[in-house]
Amino acid sequence: MKNIFLVIALLFSSEIFSQENGAQGGFIHLSKVEKPPLSSDCKVSTALCTANLIESFLVRNITSAGALTTGTSGKTEITTKVIIDTLGQISWASIKGIPLETGKKLAERLKEMPAFAPGEHNGQKTNVIVDLITPFHFWEKENFSSEAVHYSNADSKAMWHRCRKKEDENCTPLEIHDWMSKRINLDKVTEPGFYAFTTSLVLNETGNVSRIAFHGGTDNLASEIIDKLQKLPQFEPAKNEDKAISTYFIIPMTLQKSAQ
Repeated sequence: MKNIFLVIALLFSSEIFSQENGAQGGFIHLSKVEKPPLSSDCKVSTALCTANLIESFLVRNITSAGALTTGTSGKTEITTKVIIDTLGQISWASIKGIPLETGKKLAERLKEMPAFAPGEHNGQKTNVIVDLITPFHFWEKENFSSEAVHYSNADSKAMWHRCRKKEDENCTPLEIHDWMSKRINLDKVTEPGFYAFTTSLVLNETGNVSRIAFHGGTDNLASEIIDKLQKLPQFEPAKNEDKAISTYFIIPMTLQKSAQ
């Protein structure tokens, strides 16, 4: 009898815990939910906005958590699955297609995203499953596996040589953007038009480019961008507490290929 009472008590406690953590309400896919979980950043109340925000977070953080390859650079697809619970928080996340430990770290960072307004189905709050497949092109120096700090969060910022006498902390990313714009050869892009893409690059503890992630654009454009970025000159490395650290930059760009 005591054992039966103990089981009932445990089940009751578990149910209360689940309710407090938004685990009640069933599970439904983002594509089928009547009212998707939404962010205040969504100007249009659609499931696509929710998916785009999660993917954008992944793109911005992809180079921060460690090694992206197991020795082979090139094109890959990252599979992301998250559950947004009935409190609007990402309570579970999984990222596949990159080394296991890096995927685990990025999944934990996804849980730090600002809460959404909870999804609803049949008039009740529900847990919403989100699946994403995101293509990337990666390049990484052999045996480089360090995590990286965003350049703006370093005590002493990584510095382009032309920025030594300037007080603007945005000088270095702007110089990188300008350097890329002047050197990218669009002859490899066959179709005219506008091409928007995001490149994230990591400078290691000596200030050299050691990891690159490219998202958007075409395969030929990715190859061109990555090839050029590997040729960036050495920077003064970033530091935290007077110790050199790896740091990453996010460089969004839009280029136009004119018709011949």
